[in-house]
Amino acid sequence: MIVGKPSVEPVDRQQEISEIVSGLSPSRRNVNYALLGHRRIGKTTILWKVRQKLSQLGFNVVYLDLSVYKLTPVEFAQAVMSQITENYAKDLGKLNKATVTIANLLRTLSKLRKLRFTLEPSVDERGQFSIAMKPELVETEDLPKVLTLAFDYANEVSKKSKRRVVIIIDEFPTIAEFTRYPKLGNILERFRSILENRANVCYVVSGSRVHFMREVFGSGDSPLFGHFVVREVKELAENDAVELYMKVHNASAAEAKSAYAIVSGHPYYLIMLAENRRPEEKIDQTYRRILTSSTGALYLYVNYILKEDLGSSTKETRLLKILRAIASGHNTVSAISEFTHLRITSLPYYIQELERYDLVRRSDGTYVLTDTVVRDYLTSNQL
Repeated sequence: MIVGKPSVEPVDRQQEISEIVSGLSPSRRNVNYALLGHRRIGKTTILWKVRQKLSQLGFNVVYLDLSVYKLTPVEFAQAVMSQITENYAKDLGKLNKATVTIANLLRTLSKLRKLRFTLEPSVDERGQFSIAMKPELVETEDLPKVLTLAFDYANEVSKKSKRRVVIIIDEFPTIAEFTRYPKLGNILERFRSILENRANVCYVVSGSRVHFMREVFGSGDSPLFGHFVVREVKELAENDAVELYMKVHNASAAEAKSAYAIVSGHPYYLIMLAENRRPEEKIDQTYRRILTSSTGALYLYVNYILKEDLGSSTKETRLLKILRAIASGHNTVSAISEFTHLRITSLPYYIQELERYDLVRRSDGTYVLTDTVVRDYLTSNQL
C-alpha cells in the first residue's frame, strides 16, 4: 500500500509538517488533521514527512494512498490491520515473543473471530531474522462489522503496546465511494462513530477534492464537522517557488522567476517546467511545448485529470464545451449558453458539476477556471 518516496523534498512545508507532528505527539492530546489542496500541490510529500517523523518518535503509523489503490471495504480493513501488525511485530522483536504477544492480543478480541493471520519469517542481507504478520479478513457480507473490526484492532494494539497508532489516509474522498455498498449505510456517519470510540488512535487524512473536503470537514451539517483540524495546502510563495525550480534545474534566479510568472507557485508545474527545459528554448517556449505536444508532460497531465473528472460522465461532451467557453472568456451564464448552444436553464446543473470537480469557481458573478494551466490547455488544444 506504500508508494515510492517523492523525488523532490518539500520547500517551505516545514510549518505544516511541524504542526501536525507536534500536534500528534502529546499522549494526552487526541487530535485529527485534514489536509486539503489541489492535485500535486504537495500534500502527499507532507504526509510522507509526517509519517517518517512519527515513526522515528516510536508511533505505529499506517499509511494508505487511496489514489493509487482503489480498495474495497474488506481490502481497506485488511490493509489497516496488516500494517498495524507489521509495525507492532517489529517493535516486539524476536519471533517467539511476537508470536505469543500478538496471539494473546487476538484472543482478547472476541470480535476478531472472522480473522485469520499468516506468519512470514524472513532474513535480511546481514542474516538478521525478522517477521511480518499479516492479518487477513475472511470475506463477509457484514461490511460494517469488517470496518469496525479493523479500527477496534487499532484501538487494542494502541492499548497493549502503550503506543499511539496514527492512521494516515491519502485521498480520503475515495472513502465516500464506499456508498456503492448499500449495506455500509452512511459511510461518514460510520466513520464518526469510529472516531468517537477510539483509544490512543489519531487520524490524518488528505484530499484533492477541495470542494468535497470543505463540505465534509467544514460544514456544520457534516457528521465529521469538528472532529478534525483542517489545514489547506496552498501554492508556494514566490521565494520558495524560485528555490524549488532552481533546485530541480540548477537554473538562474531570473529563469526561475520567469517560471513562477507562468505557473505561479504550483510545485508540480514548476518541476515539470524545470525537468523538461531545453537549453535552446525560452521558458515560455518550454511551457507551450509541454502543454500542446501530445507527448508533453502537462498535456498528458491535463488530459488525465479531465478524463478522471469527466470521463466516466455521460455529460462529458457538454461539460468540456462549458470549460472551453469559460477558458475563452465566455464566463457568464448567457455567454456560455450562446457559445455552447446549451439551454440556459440547464447550465446551472452542469456548472454545479464542474464546481464539484473543483474545475470551476464563481467570482463576482462570473465563472473562472480554478487552474490556469487547464485554462491554457483548453485554449491551445482542440478537444
